[in-house]
Amino acid sequence: MIEGKEIFLELGLSWWGCLILLGGLAAIAGLVYSYRRRQRKAGMTKELQEEDGSGGPDFMREASQKEDDGPDHSHVVMASPASDSPMSRLKKRFSHLMDVVMPWEDDEPESAATKKETMPRQPKLITVAERRVVPSYRDLPPELAAELLKPREDFRSLLFRYLNRSRRTNPEIYRAAGMDRKLFSAICVKPHYQPSRGTVIRLALALELTLPEAVDFMEHAGYAFSAARPGDLVVTYYISRGIHDVMTVEDALYEIGEHL
Repeated sequence: MIEGKEIFLELGLSWWGCLILLGGLAAIAGLVYSYRRRQRKAGMTKELQEEDGSGGPDFMREASQKEDDGPDHSHVVMASPASDSPMSRLKKRFSHLMDVVMPWEDDEPESAATKKETMPRQPKLITVAERRVVPSYRDLPPELAAELLKPREDFRSLLFRYLNRSRRTNPEIYRAAGMDRKLFSAICVKPHYQPSRGTVIRLALALELTLPEAVDFMEHAGYAFSAARPGDLVVTYYISRGIHDVMTVEDALYEIGEHL
């Protein structure tokens, strides 16, 4: 068995040597952190000066003012270090080394106030309910206003009335219509849900409505049968003859190249 002391002796290290090495690494990390922090502060100061439109530090502004005053102040000369001097090259190499050693120090976590200032303002979304204005109909003719204010039965109420009249369960209705349960539930539950034209026709066939009832059912949903549509002629033909099988109607529509 080799003891721990013998292992450290073979590696040329000791406990004191490990502590010194760790202390040196901690000192290097502290120097790197302080350098990056000073670099960030200098960058923030430069950005603030650019935003204020100062164009440079105070002593540069004083020098420019003195030059504008007259020839008596021409002895004031501003000297800037050359960009290609050995010191600047050394700083560039050192900064590149800092980027490699501690790349996560570039960005500081922003505070809530800084985020509010830097983040662009998102436009407020105005819902349909906020845009909607309750109509008063004051500027309309009295007959038209009375007609508009007359209570009417909506599509869902008419659907529920026909469902109660059929005395069949909801699964029987949406299976006869060839619909999905989720779609049928959305039509029954959501007040402002707008079903498609084919869905309304399927419901009219499943509820076994007469032709006048089917026309009224379509109008309540916002649709209408048209003699200019061959598909509507097929649907009204079978409904007027008491044939409410969805598959039969779809087969006839398939023959003319249409579908529900």
